[in-house]
Amino acid sequence: MPPRLHFSNTAMPPGRILFPPVRRSNSLFYCKEGAASTGTKASLRKRLSPPFKLIILMANCESEHSPLGGAMAPPLHTAQFRFYEELNFFLSEERRKRDFTYEFRGRPSIKDAVEALGVPHTEIEVILVNGRSVGFDYQLQPGDRVSVYPMFERLDVTPLIRLRERPLRRPQFICDVHLGKLATLLRLLGFDTLYDNRYEDHQIIDIAEAEQRIILTCDRGLLKNSRVTRGCCLHARRALPQAKEVIERFDLARWAKPFSRCTVCNSLLQPVEKAEVLHELPPKAAHYYNEFSRCSGCRRIYWKGCHYLKMAEKVVRLLQRPEAD
Repeated sequence: MPPRLHFSNTAMPPGRILFPPVRRSNSLFYCKEGAASTGTKASLRKRLSPPFKLIILMANCESEHSPLGGAMAPPLHTAQFRFYEELNFFLSEERRKRDFTYEFRGRPSIKDAVEALGVPHTEIEVILVNGRSVGFDYQLQPGDRVSVYPMFERLDVTPLIRLRERPLRRPQFICDVHLGKLATLLRLLGFDTLYDNRYEDHQIIDIAEAEQRIILTCDRGLLKNSRVTRGCCLHARRALPQAKEVIERFDLARWAKPFSRCTVCNSLLQPVEKAEVLHELPPKAAHYYNEFSRCSGCRRIYWKGCHYLKMAEKVVRLLQRPEAD
């Protein structure tokens, strides 16, 4: 028969797990609003039912090393963290723009620690620990003071350990399945942007890895995959602000080539003589316009119709640099 455990009469907070569960144990402790009960799993299962909260307090007292019958839980350590600029977007409000204490056990990598706090590693450019630049494989130590910085596309941080490979000066993108309108806008600006609403997450990662593309997504979980080296977790939820965010984030305005790429299939446009496409044109387009381009992929024909001015105005707004403070 499993050993009976003795507990003090001190009320315990419901739902708190004091020790990790040990599967071979048969002794459990339940607590609801300070009312405690002990016994075997079978007996307590009959006597108690939800919403009682389970607290696994002790298990299998046979070991001479621990009342748990196994290794004691590792000691709890602390480190001080501070995240800067847009990285605060990923943190809970009470941790934003201030130093805070992070508790951990063992020796987690700094990458695991920052992602446990909600920040995808693709958003980070530099990490300083006790004033020293470190890589993602650094193992967190008790008492460390950690400063985490976002990407620096416009600053020279050569003396520091950059946690991503050098920035792609002519970047290529791949959008997740929820960002079709963003893909269209980036193609309008001339940026190579893949999109397919049938993509699975693993396909997006495979393509990004093989073709060195930057993953654009609102799903921070996708960017936490260890295979992802370049990505951007978008803050905005509408296409125009998202496009503006990408342009500013990667300093893309100077690389834009508007109206050079098919907005439907992403292939480049090639100038074509009117005579070559005349039989494919609507009557009004054939009558009023003389300059045409054809998509090298899907073979669609483009011309500067009545919608062109509105699209050109949109391009200007997207490429306009933000005013200095």
